[in-house]
Amino acid sequence: AAAGGDGEQWRLEVESLKADLAAGARQQAALRKQLEEASHERGLLTQLQKECDQLRSDSAGSKGRIAELEEALERARRDLDEAMVVAEVAAKGDPVEVSVLSLRHLPQEAD
Repeated sequence: AAAGGDGEQWRLEVESLKADLAAGARQQAALRKQLEEASHERGLLTQLQKECDQLRSDSAGSKGRIAELEEALERARRDLDEAMVVAEVAAKGDPVEVSVLSLRHLPQEAD
């Protein structure tokens, strides 16, 4: 009877160990799944960070481009204003004043 009791005890311990192993395996699988999800989320965050950096960089580039365009627009306005003055004088028919004003529009010669 004692040997039978020992055998029963042994069988219970083996069953308990199998249950622990199965629980450990389930826990490991759950942790692996969490790790994969975390890794995927980290990938998404990295992608978002890259997109934010790209937008910031594009935005900075756009600001510079906007400033360039505003300067060009301002130059074009000044040129147009001067051309209007020349046109108005020309319309009055004073050739000397027209030629003096026109000389201002020629590219400046380097000395």
